[in-house]
Amino acid sequence: MPASSANKATSSDSKEKPFPLRLVFLAALAPALLGVFCAGFIAPPMLSPDTANGLFAWHNFVEGGTWNTIRTVDPANIAQSVEYPVSWWAPGQYVPLGLLHSAGLRLGTGIIIISTISILIFGLGVAALAHVMKAPQRTLPWITLSACASYYMLYPFGFFIGGEVAQITVWPWAIFTAWTLRKRTAALIIILSSILLIGAFGKHSFAIYALTILAFLWAEAFRDSAKLGMLRTLWGRLWSTTLTLCAVGVLFLLGRYILIDTSHTPGTLGITPHGFLESWGYSFCGPLLGVSGVDRTLGYISYQFFTIKGEDLWVSLGTLLSVLTLPTLYLYGWLISRKSPIERLTGSVALTAGVIFFILLWRGGAISLESRHYQPAAILFLLVLGARALEKNRVISIGSRILLSWVVLFGCGTLIQRHIKMRSPQSASYSNQTERLTLGNMPKSVQESLEGLASLDHSLIVIDTPAQGNALYKLRHPTTRFLLVDNETEYTSDNERYGRVPRLVIALQNREVDKSRAKQLRESFRDYREDEWSSHELDGWVIWQAGDAVAVTTNPSQS
Repeated sequence: MPASSANKATSSDSKEKPFPLRLVFLAALAPALLGVFCAGFIAPPMLSPDTANGLFAWHNFVEGGTWNTIRTVDPANIAQSVEYPVSWWAPGQYVPLGLLHSAGLRLGTGIIIISTISILIFGLGVAALAHVMKAPQRTLPWITLSACASYYMLYPFGFFIGGEVAQITVWPWAIFTAWTLRKRTAALIIILSSILLIGAFGKHSFAIYALTILAFLWAEAFRDSAKLGMLRTLWGRLWSTTLTLCAVGVLFLLGRYILIDTSHTPGTLGITPHGFLESWGYSFCGPLLGVSGVDRTLGYISYQFFTIKGEDLWVSLGTLLSVLTLPTLYLYGWLISRKSPIERLTGSVALTAGVIFFILLWRGGAISLESRHYQPAAILFLLVLGARALEKNRVISIGSRILLSWVVLFGCGTLIQRHIKMRSPQSASYSNQTERLTLGNMPKSVQESLEGLASLDHSLIVIDTPAQGNALYKLRHPTTRFLLVDNETEYTSDNERYGRVPRLVIALQNREVDKSRAKQLRESFRDYREDEWSSHELDGWVIWQAGDAVAVTTNPSQS
């Protein structure tokens, strides 16, 4: 197929004009400042359970515990603690935020700083990648703006998932390195494997996208060699490329094995099996559903009006998604056949990632049907649209600009809407001033009560969201510990905990469902009698206490 007119017209333009660093930086800075404003002045960010759990591992390490392990209550004797390794999340999920927190910054402030730096580094990386892949020079700021103002990149200002921030920050630079060093064997092996390892340190799934980069480089080597027409030369070059990429892969896997615990991750098979249709359909359609905003829009509508969660929606639409996979695969194949390296890269990454995710989903990997997992592949479509924005074909040019504008408006609009909703009284969300976090439905009075209890020595506080524990951590007495219970498993199993502590605290909402949960939690502590527990209600919550340091004031059987 003929090369696009935009690529022809700008190949010499890229050589003549310098990289527009100032415009690219401003294009990345503008959406970052909007995120800072929303998180700083409308409503503080929320901390995802993934990162919040990881921060407990950081606290344990800072206090002299084993690296990447969480210290928790020993069920055989709750007066003692045990450590267990954190393999479900990579260390980069929490280490950057943990460093800032240990330096004295509040968690909310740390989230804003990390999210801002991430957007700036990512934006420069996207522009640099588009530049070396011969995107029109004048489109680089617009490509940067659309990528940095996308829903994905602004999401951390409202709901911070540290691993995804780390992954997307490294992603464009990993491809940039692979493309610029693809013909320099030694540099490619050493530098690319190191950058891939940095990405995997942030999020386990970066290994998937590392494989897509290697697959793309191999396909490019095959394409270049095939032009020579001589079979012997073709196989010779392919063999050399294969050995080089294998060396990169081996170094990456070896470093990942040594530095990162991957014994039990969401990619472990046989945990959460999905049906064939939704696995097949969502794996390939995920990048397009995410970058267009369809995934979030339909998910919001289905939950707000029909109380159907996003994942359940896509399971019910599995047949439709599997049908839509046919034109989607055709699109990926068409992109791979193009002369533009940006288009070939996008098609190759989307196709390779789709195959891997399909295998993982269908074989039981604990991966949710959410477009955020396809963020690295989805972002590349913005480069394709940006490179097409100056086409002589007005339909393609105008269409590309409209789609890029939609991405920016959708990303900025949902950012503002989300923070306004978080601040709204109807959302039942409350901010924590100690750490500048939004803590869901825990009122300020309950937070202050728990802060007082955490400041007492030898307290054990039961919490059901890790963000609550992190909000209390700096105010706690050095002997106070937290026991995190999982709402999905705690009340469906018969847990037994033995031993005693001077003060045992349980805080739950005063709802009908939580009354039975509170009773079950109390009974799981086998060495406490029912008449030892006292309670008091506070703004729709009930705080239970038991232990030798607690005066019994209320019999739970009468509450």
